[in-house]
Amino acid sequence: MSNEINEMFASISRPYPVEADYAITNIEGEIPRELNGTLYRNGPNQKTAPAAGNRALHFFDGDALIHAFRFDDGNVTCRSRFAQTESFVREQEEGVYCFGGGSVRADKVLESPPPSIQPNTNVVPHSGRLFALVENAPPFEMNPITLESKGLELRRQDARHGDHGASEDRRQDGSNVDPRLSTLRTLRPTLCS
Repeated sequence: MSNEINEMFASISRPYPVEADYAITNIEGEIPRELNGTLYRNGPNQKTAPAAGNRALHFFDGDALIHAFRFDDGNVTCRSRFAQTESFVREQEEGVYCFGGGSVRADKVLESPPPSIQPNTNVVPHSGRLFALVENAPPFEMNPITLESKGLELRRQDARHGDHGASEDRRQDGSNVDPRLSTLRTLRPTLCS
């Protein structure tokens, strides 16, 4: 039984590093016509495998592959795109696994590498914008329709309103919304290389 469970978890974390656009047509039952909108999903999906193979990666290691499932009048389509962070683009240019993870070292040590950022933990739509998130970096913005990468969100906090407001709405994920500004706030980690 233990080997079956291990194989199940190994198959769940196997990367499928493909950007795609397609209609989902193999549906059991039917999608209610009243269900309209977009469901975003995010998770680790390593595009360039380490020499040790994908099984060497920790479950949390991997590039951010964002999926948008769009529901419209009983139909559903899917679009997926990688978050084109500096470290992702550099690794694609090198063509080899350059940024080690929690359980495997990089296959190539880069001279002057950009910070390793893989916003593969969550994705949050807010005020017409879309942010891919990870705990060790600022939000990474992507276009909510095309999923085109826009880059790290590095704007400074508006000093007039301070760090906290009395009427903020604290969310379960630790972010909060200031209703006076319709501003989503997150913790701002310091980037380390």
